[in-house]
Amino acid sequence: MSLMKLFQEVFLDRHGYSTEEPEPTSKELRPFKFLIAKQGPSENKERNPTGVVIKDWTRSIGVNSVIKAEHDAEEAGLNDVILVGNNFSLQARGMASRISMRLVSRGELVVNYQPDPVVF
Repeated sequence: MSLMKLFQEVFLDRHGYSTEEPEPTSKELRPFKFLIAKQGPSENKERNPTGVVIKDWTRSIGVNSVIKAEHDAEEAGLNDVILVGNNFSLQARGMASRISMRLVSRGELVVNYQPDPVVF
């Protein structure tokens, strides 16, 4: 299963997030696979979207990717960003914790993934 599909099924659906595709004409939002926001009452029009960056790489994601994701979020005017990847270097985890960025690894998603039971 692709990392994006796994993230959507586990993280978004289970934690009550809605998704929207970034506008293709918006240059600032191009680095983000999609934007997410907590689902809430319809009268709450002020949504605070979070940008999601997915790096489905075989190698570890390093500090440069964390810094770039943070920079891209600032340029796009987003308050928060989630970086999703197969695994992260120790330095990247340290940097992310210092700047309060959420990192989500494939391992976390797989541990929390429970497919729907098959009915015969």
